[in-house]
Amino acid sequence: MRFLLPIIIFSFLYCLPYASAMAQTTQSKDMEGDENMHKQKTAFRPKALLVQLHTETNRMNYFREKGNNAMADRVADEAQHIATVTVNDFNDHFDFCRVYFFFDTALEAIKNQNFSGHLVNADASPVTNCILQVGDTDYFIVYYGTPENPKTSLWAGNDVEYRYGAGNVIGHGLIFMNHHYQQKDYYYVINNFRNYFAWIIDPRYEFYSRKFDMEYRPLAARYNKDLKQAFSH
Repeated sequence: MRFLLPIIIFSFLYCLPYASAMAQTTQSKDMEGDENMHKQKTAFRPKALLVQLHTETNRMNYFREKGNNAMADRVADEAQHIATVTVNDFNDHFDFCRVYFFFDTALEAIKNQNFSGHLVNADASPVTNCILQVGDTDYFIVYYGTPENPKTSLWAGNDVEYRYGAGNVIGHGLIFMNHHYQQKDYYYVINNFRNYFAWIIDPRYEFYSRKFDMEYRPLAARYNKDLKQAFSH
């Protein structure tokens, strides 16, 4: 037994560097994959952005079915507020390419590239001369919310990339979907305490519900900056 303990210790110490190297290799691959995913947002010059606005229809219907019309009305009001600040953010802070808006009730039509009658401008007027055609691929569908694939992330709180663990992140942000509505990346804030400091929030561009998991934080300027840096030459 007295010979067994040194053997176990030696084996552990021998394996430790190997395990560490394997962990670093795995993390490096995750980070490399993240970097490749980040580049997809600037891999091509987007012709347009289609920004999805949430109606919170399911949440409202839930309260209506429960007979709680007051709460349903509150959801409707806050959803409208978030839609307004989202439009304001892109209208005032994003000018790299054309931006159209649509409500999530028209999502299936947008996925099928049925743009006519479903897109609106920042002033809520219907889009009459959409620059996108059926078959176009050089645009993103963007919405604010929780990512479907949390393996790709860019911390929007600074001008540096940030990864949580092996690339997994948490938090709401701008999610970028391609023309097939497949997630490519998203900008997010890992720790957002701004909702507790109302005096630093510009109500024209930012909103946090005190009752529901509904919010919008302005991130359009960050993406606008990245695009201009990528295509400035």
